[in-house]
Amino acid sequence: MIDIRRATPEDAEALVRIHADASAYYAELEPALFQTPDLTGYAELVERDLAEADDTTLDLVAAVGDEIVATLYARLITPQEGAEYAYPRDVTRTRVEIAYLATSAQHRRSGAGLALVEAAEAWGREHGATVAEASTYHRSALSIPFWTLGAGYAPRSIVFRKEL
Repeated sequence: MIDIRRATPEDAEALVRIHADASAYYAELEPALFQTPDLTGYAELVERDLAEADDTTLDLVAAVGDEIVATLYARLITPQEGAEYAYPRDVTRTRVEIAYLATSAQHRRSGAGLALVEAAEAWGREHGATVAEASTYHRSALSIPFWTLGAGYAPRSIVFRKEL
């Protein structure tokens, strides 16, 4: 059984472990674009961020038994002044942006990520969001099927990049 709950500062070490797994996956997939960072001191930063969270952000964890196996960070985006003049419809709507989702390597495809996404969507709806957004690396054999087939999201944008 997968339990979903808000992350607490005490979860920091587990979140760093999951972040290390995600970093390793992407660094192996595309080493020119991703790295395996030195995570020394990262747990303290995570603890502080979790302690200072506000009502416009959501930090969740998925646990199986006593083990945290996945994490999600989302935030609410409300229309800015002048949004009514924008041509993309979504800019005029309150959105929930799922900015970070990671599952430990041994628990990928277990349903933990999807449970987190569904919880974030419910939180967004409760806070007036009518659209959910997420982004991922276009060459990820894990992420693209997860978002499109598993979570029901559709591609909308392409981000272009150029080394200078």
